[in-house]
Amino acid sequence: MSDERRGAAARLGIAALNIAMPGLGLLRTGDGRLAAILLAAPWLALALTFLWYAAGPQLNFTSYAITSGTVFVAVLGALAISAVLSWRRSAERSAPVRWWSRWYGIAALWLVLMILLQPVVAVMHGFYKPYYIPAESMMPTLRKNDRFVASMRGPGELRRGDIVLVRVPGGDAVYIKRVAALPGDRFAMVAGAVVIDGSPVAQHLVGTERIEVPPYPREARRLAERFPGEARTHEIYDIGMTTVDDFPESRIPAGHVFVLGDNRDQSADSRVPREQQGLELVPVENVVGRPLFFTWRAGRGISGESIAD
Repeated sequence: MSDERRGAAARLGIAALNIAMPGLGLLRTGDGRLAAILLAAPWLALALTFLWYAAGPQLNFTSYAITSGTVFVAVLGALAISAVLSWRRSAERSAPVRWWSRWYGIAALWLVLMILLQPVVAVMHGFYKPYYIPAESMMPTLRKNDRFVASMRGPGELRRGDIVLVRVPGGDAVYIKRVAALPGDRFAMVAGAVVIDGSPVAQHLVGTERIEVPPYPREARRLAERFPGEARTHEIYDIGMTTVDDFPESRIPAGHVFVLGDNRDQSADSRVPREQQGLELVPVENVVGRPLFFTWRAGRGISGESIAD
């Protein structure tokens, strides 16, 4: 070690490098081997998470919380150890200073690791991906600002009543809607009621609620309905007669599904043309995922409540 000592401000700056990525501060002090170990810790946690996503059973809230907590603890632990050791070992300057301990070497390594992180996250999102609800089209089932985790492994067998993620043709936008009709079904809507193969789907009044409907709040009827073959009853909002309450009967072609929003009068779904930001009939290949469970519910906080069941 040399006789040249660093001041407190310089040592704090070196310790703060670890905020950008654990281990960078130790790299600056010349402790390359220890820096490599601490730099590798978060990546090892990510690798184990990826293996769990790829080979493990379908994620639930408990396993998601454990997995996320493990990664968080690994990163936080590496950060704390790096910061403490960087502070202790930065009092005196090392000699000679290697290229990877200089600012440009550290900056280059950080940039490379951040670039590598993008495809890793993209691959992980091919299995599971977090989303949030930006609008009111699926109320009351899903409310604006709800957050959830979705399975992106493909839709599998679709059933009426399934909530699915739909990619908008020609873009990256993803809508969340409910499957109302399957290939071969005859679908229609009459005065706001769904009609499948000539049989109206019964709707039962649950209550009334005041909801935000531009340009001013309005009273909405909360109705319960259950599509043929659906596992359980779901609820919808109805604000009265609108232009999308009626839809002429049509047979759903092979390879397509008809989707609706639960906020039935405020949803750009299969009833709405694409030039009006709607979805029209949805090709099955555009169904890219299924929501699994809430991680946060607007007005309620952390949830864990299942969406898929």
